[in-house]
Amino acid sequence: MINDGFKIRYENLDLIKDLQQANIDAQIASETKSEFLANMSHEIRTPMTGILGFVEQLAKKENDPERLRQFNIITKSGQTLLSIINDILDLSKIESGKMTLEPQPTDLHKLFDDTITLFDELIKSKNIDLHKEIDEKLPKCLIIDQLRFKQVILNLLSNAIKFTPSGGSISLQASYDHTTQILQCAVQDTGLGIGKEHLEKIFHAFAQEDTSTTRRYGGTGLGLTISSKLLHMMKGQIHVQSTLGEGSRFYLDVPVVSCKETDLFIDENLLDEKRVGNLVLKGHVLVVDDQEFNQMLLGTVLKQYGVTYDSANDGVDAVSLYRQNSYDAIFMDENMPNMNGIEATRQIRSIEEEHARTRTPIIAVTANALSYDKQRFLDAGMDEYISKPYTEEAVLNVLKHYLHNSKS
Repeated sequence: MINDGFKIRYENLDLIKDLQQANIDAQIASETKSEFLANMSHEIRTPMTGILGFVEQLAKKENDPERLRQFNIITKSGQTLLSIINDILDLSKIESGKMTLEPQPTDLHKLFDDTITLFDELIKSKNIDLHKEIDEKLPKCLIIDQLRFKQVILNLLSNAIKFTPSGGSISLQASYDHTTQILQCAVQDTGLGIGKEHLEKIFHAFAQEDTSTTRRYGGTGLGLTISSKLLHMMKGQIHVQSTLGEGSRFYLDVPVVSCKETDLFIDENLLDEKRVGNLVLKGHVLVVDDQEFNQMLLGTVLKQYGVTYDSANDGVDAVSLYRQNSYDAIFMDENMPNMNGIEATRQIRSIEEEHARTRTPIIAVTANALSYDKQRFLDAGMDEYISKPYTEEAVLNVLKHYLHNSKS
């Protein structure tokens, strides 16, 4: 009996060791996957910066409707590719625990309007009636992660439009229970519907109703999975009711605290958007990027607004040029050979401290898209962050913040 007891004890110890090792292996596998996805994101986003950026510049000077239509197709195709990689990265960030929420005062009435506007062209082309049913008691201001909640609504509306045939209808519904402080939303459509046998798996990663769905309608099958996981992070949940051939209703509830309207953030850049046309900026900046086409693209934008610039191919060149010249701002790529952007930033900050030079704004321009990247750049001494592929508007907003301007 004693021998049996020792045997069981040692077997249990072996089992514990095996479970601990399995946990370590799973953690290593998760980190390896995250690193791979981050690298893949960088490799895709870098060339897409050149493609989408130069198409945007070419389209500005084009008057031929057919050429403009072709440019629009290229842009939409590139954005579709980016949305796919973003879905994969989002799922990876959530599963690895690196996704964080940033609740802030949010105007949900405006959020719903802005989201629906994104689908105006598509619903017109499909002759779909999309309307809102927003309870008038829904507070003007609620504390929620605006970006991630909008992502959920976008996913639900996108699916509804995708699976609703021409002539159908879609409704976006929202209400708020002031007693329980629960926000309730729903997206209902008259689309294809979902069979009962498939309802269980539609929230699982990479799963769609059947393989023919992917062939007929496209998509990664990650939208509902990400939406479900995001709502879970918000302490909410999502459900579905559907009848094959009659349509579906996806409804969610999430605890949300109301706030004062005066707490709402107003983006001053949006107020200035219509006044950009005659903007002339004054400044000399340094563009640091190991890809020549990225230097050319950023230079094209800078020259339009009267900004002069020097170019550096890596961090070593950037530090050398900084020692010799004075710059009003530095656009710093992060992933470069010889010396990366973070190390170059640290050396520049060291030079400033050593020689009592005025601090130069350094803007990270990077294809890395993991949630902790922005904080990593700020911790290294950078002042701002724009992600590749960037738009002219994103660059302009940074320039307006850091450079002097005058009206031409």
